[in-house]
Amino acid sequence: MAVCVAISSEDIIRHPLQIDNSKIVPQPTYWNAQNHSEDSYLRAEHWMEDVKECLLPGRHEIVRMNLKSGQAILRYREELKMFAAIRDEKLNSKSKKSATSKKTIQIESMQSPTFLDEHWKTTEAVWPKSPILIAKFNRSAFIKLSVRSPKDAVFCLLSTREIIRERIAASVAAGCSEINELNEDVSAIKWAAWRGLRVSSGAQAIQLLLRSDRVYVDILQHELFLQTQPSTSKEENATFNLNVIVREFFEGFHPNWEYRGFVSGGIRTGLTAYNPWILDPQQLANKDRILELISSVWTQVESKIIKISDYSIDFAVAPTCMDGQCWVIEVNAFLPPLAGSGLFSMQSPVDRNIIKNGPFEFRMRDTAVSENDFVVTETDHETGRQLKIIMQPAPPELMNIVKKLRRDLKHESSIHSPEKKNCRIC
Repeated sequence: MAVCVAISSEDIIRHPLQIDNSKIVPQPTYWNAQNHSEDSYLRAEHWMEDVKECLLPGRHEIVRMNLKSGQAILRYREELKMFAAIRDEKLNSKSKKSATSKKTIQIESMQSPTFLDEHWKTTEAVWPKSPILIAKFNRSAFIKLSVRSPKDAVFCLLSTREIIRERIAASVAAGCSEINELNEDVSAIKWAAWRGLRVSSGAQAIQLLLRSDRVYVDILQHELFLQTQPSTSKEENATFNLNVIVREFFEGFHPNWEYRGFVSGGIRTGLTAYNPWILDPQQLANKDRILELISSVWTQVESKIIKISDYSIDFAVAPTCMDGQCWVIEVNAFLPPLAGSGLFSMQSPVDRNIIKNGPFEFRMRDTAVSENDFVVTETDHETGRQLKIIMQPAPPELMNIVKKLRRDLKHESSIHSPEKKNCRIC
């Protein structure tokens, strides 16, 4: 188990750490100026051009975000956290909860769709009109910044939770077996998270950007790194240059049918189901066909990705995989652990070596998922201590809500008459 040790500044002064710099091997990191420069291959506007013939279908627009817009998002997020802290303090005073519970309340406030919606309404009337021209597509869109999407914000939307409820209600009504309940819960969460990224107006797009810590951090890092540019090049290079990528929302995509490939030194080393917590018999039955489809698209694009030799690449396969439909979703200029590793474990030396050196391996989940799959045990090789890391498909609060929701719906279903058992649960 993990053990926390508190040390003081005096301890550090008396017993300074002895570090042998000669043994330090530089590791790739997201947090450096190069990755936040305008020509970084992390940016969608660059890799999209290279793989455009195999991208998910649909038009796209690249909208420049100016400095004032970026700063407005930062200030809004900071203001939101301040009001959340004030609200939490009031709730804590009323309920006379302990300090530990107080922390829990604050997390709930920042994740509460009701609180976030109320705060948005006070701002919406005076917020400037969005330059994101979603209406010109005459349909819904997916948005992201140059590097990352606001996918962490979807769990803070009431609409996402409603979709989860509908999917789980359907699962209960269909008589899902107990062993498959967690699998279907995860599938419902992933489906709702994908649908939560579907926006049809500038106001919806802005709400996602404002509720996302990923967006907040990317804008903040971009702004900070610009300030580190040499003064002689400020006018040329130190201009706020993040973009918003607006793509048509592709209805033919299913999040359970997403796969991630790994390329190390220009060589394919692995392929995995993107979601490690989904067991899908249809995918297992068509594993060879899926590999064939992905390999075909991979071959088309790999010769065009020449600016980087180590990267991850995400593919979508149509659930009707016999139709031969497969597309590129994204290119990520990092390998694990900076990119997700799917069914390869970065705690395993064997898996780390496969991702780095091969031989190529394609993995799909072939056993039912359990809560034990959310727990990863890591050993500190210097101290021998075991650290337990919890990795779940959604924030803990939402996982608990989903668990309770299924339990309540099962109870409700059990007391209904057979005639009402399959009624829609609102």
